Amino acid sequence: MPGISVRTSGSWKRVTALFVRVSGSWKRVTGAWVRTGGVWKRVYPAGGQQEWLTPGTYSFPVPAGVTSIHAAVVGGSGNALSAIRRSGTELLSNTSTAGASFGGGDGGLGAGWPTGGGCGAGGYSGNGGIGHNGSGAIYADGSAGAGGAGGGGCSASSSGGRQHGGGVYLHGEGASGAGGRRSPFTLPGHGSDLGEGAPRGAGRYGFNSSYPSEVGGSLRYTKTAIAVTPGETLTIVVAPIASSAGGEATTGGGVRIIWGEGRSYPNNAKDV
Repeated sequence: MPGISVRTSGSWKRVTALFVRVSGSWKRVTGAWVRTGGVWKRVYPAGGQQEWLTPGTYSFPVPAGVTSIHAAVVGGSGNALSAIRRSGTELLSNTSTAGASFGGGDGGLGAGWPTGGGCGAGGYSGNGGIGHNGSGAIYADGSAGAGGAGGGGCSASSSGGRQHGGGVYLHGEGASGAGGRRSPFTLPGHGSDLGEGAPRGAGRYGFNSSYPSEVGGSLRYTKTAIAVTPGETLTIVVAPIASSAGGEATTGGGVRIIWGEGRSYPNNAKDV
């Protein structure tokens, strides 16, 4: 992504704030372009991204010059909450209603089975795969995800053979994850693996009746950009990893924010 840099003390440094003097007053520049090859390209503010993959609560100061962002979030196992907030107001979460402003799919909906496989995380245009419920067979395969979602896990008679669901990557829509299989053994696939980041939102497998299998986390992304003010601070909440006596999910939730000219979900969100 283009940007503006200045050379100071022998080193090039990226400009993070730009001002011009107009009628005796300094005013912040909100955008700058250069014409190259007959095409105007934005060089300020430069594009960027930030991702949170460890459970917890964080602060995100909006970079200088950035007035709008796009984002994707995925819940944790059991669809535990991941969110972006402004002063207590929720801007986007995995429980946001998909529609005109937000897109995304739900985690695999089968759950609650003591011997079942975990369900997959939701995708960008489809739902996560369903972990098999463990009935009628010692081992049974999970189902594939749809629309870039994670696959469901295999069931088994013992916890050692059961599988968590597949997670989903937050760098845009890719291929869906396959369901987990016992023979030949394959783990459930993660959805939308574009070679960047790490998958999140996997549903845990069932350990026993006290710790049954869980749905995968739902994914939501912005269709309409969120307006922000440079320098304001947003609150980021990342869903926890599911705890149980051995049936712990392999991932928690995740949040990713992107900004820059022409960047958006689900198809223009890779790292710059």
